[in-house]
Formats: sequence, C-alpha cells, structure tokens
Amino acid sequence: ITATVSHEMRTPINAIMTQLDSLDELLQGNRGAQKMTRIIKNSSQLLLYLVNDMLDVYMLKNKKF
Repeated sequence: ITATVSHEMRTPINAIMTQLDSLDELLQGNRGAQKMTRIIKNSSQLLLYLVNDMLDVYMLKNKKF
C-alpha cells in the first residue's frame, strides 16, 4: 500500500513542477509572473519533501525499511 500511496501523491506534484518549468520559460521577461512561478515551485518542492518524510515515518513505524 505504501508504494501506491507514494505514487499517487508524488506523481501529481512532479507533474506540477514540470509544467511550472515550461511556464517559467514562456513567461520570460515578465518578472511578476516569474516570481509567482518561483513561489509555486518552492511550495511544490516543500510539499514533496513533506510527502517523502511522511512516507519515511510510515515505513519506519511499520518496520518496512
């Protein structure tokens, strides 16, 4: 079940981050918009770290490491 949850949570976050890279290129020269994409990217990265940590704690708790 951990692998399924891991996949279901990480895949959308990674997709968002990939699309933000493309959006950042399209918004070249628009400082305000690029600032917003950086904020979203940083938030997405933080969310990914939290998901990974949560899954690590789950695995440690269930002795599946």
